[in-house]
Amino acid sequence: MFRAFFSLAGKRGRWRVMLVGLASFAASFSALIVFATGWAAAVIPTISETVLNATLSAVVAQFAMSLTSAVLIRHLRREIEQMHTAIDSMALHVPFDSFISQNEGNAEPRRIMVAEA
Repeated sequence: MFRAFFSLAGKRGRWRVMLVGLASFAASFSALIVFATGWAAAVIPTISETVLNATLSAVVAQFAMSLTSAVLIRHLRREIEQMHTAIDSMALHVPFDSFISQNEGNAEPRRIMVAEA
């Protein structure tokens, strides 16, 4: 379960999340530069406009990366649930004779119970 939870850092998810973050940062930074010129002086006059634009763009990028991670984790959970369903359905189709064991001294077979998860 530990590996499944942190699998986004591995093969697939890391690059998607980073690309979404980079794209959203670039889009929001350029949108603030083009469309919201001079807004920083009205909000906080002591800090430069570029720093405020970069900070706000970083917050937007972090939000986009969090949403992307949530979508990927949701997809991974669905895959895990499908795997559990497939394994459970395969376990139901195993012949019951494979769970029967003979006692050494008794002629009557002893049934081994399988615990359900």
